[in-house]
Amino acid sequence: CAINLERCVIENNYAEDDGGGIFYTEPRPSIFSDCRIAKNQAHDGAGVYGPHEDPNPVVLSGCEISENKTFPVPSPFGTSTGSSAAVRGNSTLIGCTLMGNESLGRFSEGSAGGLNFGKAKFLNCLIAENRAVSSLFFGSTLIHCTVVKNHSYWSILEDASATNSILWNFGTEILGDSTATYCCIQSGYPGTGNIDYYPEFMDYAGDDFRLRNGSPCVDTGLPEEAPDTDLEGRSRPGLDGLVDIGAYESIDSFTPTFPSTEEKTLFVRASAPVGGTGESWETAFRSLQAALVIARPSDEIWVAAGLYDVPVDIEPGLRVYGGFAGTETHRTERDPVENLTVIEDEARGRMVLLTDATVLDGFSIGGSLVVGPHSTATIRDCSIFGYPRNEPFDLNGGVYCEEASTVLLERCDISSHPDSGVLCMESTMTLLTCSIRDNDYGVYVLDNSETLMAIRMDNCLVLDSDYSGVRGSSVLRNCTVDGGDFSINTSESRKIEVMNSILADGIKEGYRPGGALPDKIAFSYVQGSHPASDPGFADPESGDYTLALDSPLIDAGNPEEEFNDACLPPGLGTERGDMGAYGGPLNCNWADYNPPPTTTPRPTHTFTPTATPTLRGDFNGDR
Repeated sequence: CAINLERCVIENNYAEDDGGGIFYTEPRPSIFSDCRIAKNQAHDGAGVYGPHEDPNPVVLSGCEISENKTFPVPSPFGTSTGSSAAVRGNSTLIGCTLMGNESLGRFSEGSAGGLNFGKAKFLNCLIAENRAVSSLFFGSTLIHCTVVKNHSYWSILEDASATNSILWNFGTEILGDSTATYCCIQSGYPGTGNIDYYPEFMDYAGDDFRLRNGSPCVDTGLPEEAPDTDLEGRSRPGLDGLVDIGAYESIDSFTPTFPSTEEKTLFVRASAPVGGTGESWETAFRSLQAALVIARPSDEIWVAAGLYDVPVDIEPGLRVYGGFAGTETHRTERDPVENLTVIEDEARGRMVLLTDATVLDGFSIGGSLVVGPHSTATIRDCSIFGYPRNEPFDLNGGVYCEEASTVLLERCDISSHPDSGVLCMESTMTLLTCSIRDNDYGVYVLDNSETLMAIRMDNCLVLDSDYSGVRGSSVLRNCTVDGGDFSINTSESRKIEVMNSILADGIKEGYRPGGALPDKIAFSYVQGSHPASDPGFADPESGDYTLALDSPLIDAGNPEEEFNDACLPPGLGTERGDMGAYGGPLNCNWADYNPPPTTTPRPTHTFTPTATPTLRGDFNGDR
């Protein structure tokens, strides 16, 4: 029989498995109108759970679906993270508000469709401030929706479609086999009628997502797709025959304007007065988030020294630089060592999310940095430091690289994480002149993809890991690995190549998957298999891993020209490369790191400019 509920409150319910608020097993012609479905919990479908059969005649109209949460449950493969915090299945939602729902859990195990998994249809809906590990919508259809201020490690839409909708969220908006037309999408997306200008909401900070006069979303929607009214009951189209993009229709006298598409620089200064426009140091934004909300692809954001204590999501195509005093007119004038620019909050695990074609340069980051899936990111001159293990967070490591990402870390210091300093999951990663210290594992590579993916490390120091310095498929050139149970653990590795490197704690052989390539180790010191009993570091107890003048590893690297020392010193004797991180073609990057300074790479909440990153290479990029 049909079920019709009107003006009901369904709140604070709990289901051990599915359907915390509403659960139905067969599609019936049912209508839930003007109901509040809130604060319910379940593993799947915390707000509403229904099947995926088509057609599905269940309709939710004018409902508030808020603050529902999914939770993980044990599975034969570890942990099964919940999904569909708001709605599971193929129902239709008209004029609904979905806010503050969460489908969180282990970072690497999120189920697709954190907010909706299925073929649900959303018309005239406001969808804001929801959070999920996975994509928010999987397989869904959105028409005239405003989707804003949502967080996802993966994306907002995956294998979904959107028309006449605003997608203005934190991180990647669209992945997979998705389509979008006549939409306003942060960072842009291919499709007829799509734009990527800031929508000009009435009050973004105050959650008023109606459109201002002059918004580029005014009158730029497709009338043929418009329902008869908007979220507030205003007629569509207006008397002018035009429709706006998003859930709200503006008054007929409003007209659109379109900003310049030229690349620009936005300015951020923690000590700036409230209300800045970001157009100069004098009118700088006070928060990094304010700049990220309005920036377009290929814009630069310059951030002055100070403490920024809110997590940030770097939108696709943006380049964000720290280390400014707040007076510079050229990027090469900055000094990230002198002008410490800190993103940190001990109450949170993940502090930075990078998406596709992004650059982050010159920051100290307390917590974890995540590179999203299918993203290319560059991270330079950053210190990424951790805290003691915090059980509510899955993210206790330094740098996480998700599936199919391509990442470059250059001149970075990654330290003091109770999990891996670097975790690379089916991704391509290169580390140049990096220091990775005092972590659980130094570098951990998980590679289950069809295409072999190995991490590449040149002129890197990996020190004092609780377990192995490096685990998984890896290529090392001129690296020094010391202070763990083993320098390299070959478990799960399909490729191990080591050249001109020092493995002071040897190699632990582990399970190797089918198709693993033969190891290639040449011109390297491996503890237990080298004639010398000691590599001859200058003063390892004080953190100086340069080679002493009598070290047998000086001028003992590969004699081919491509492996030569690039400058003297720190290369010693001849042009032939030394073994270890201070020799080889990149050794000039270590010129100011001889001996390494003794520093504390962990700034505190009370910002102190005396804390400095460990590395002192070419921060300005002008060498």
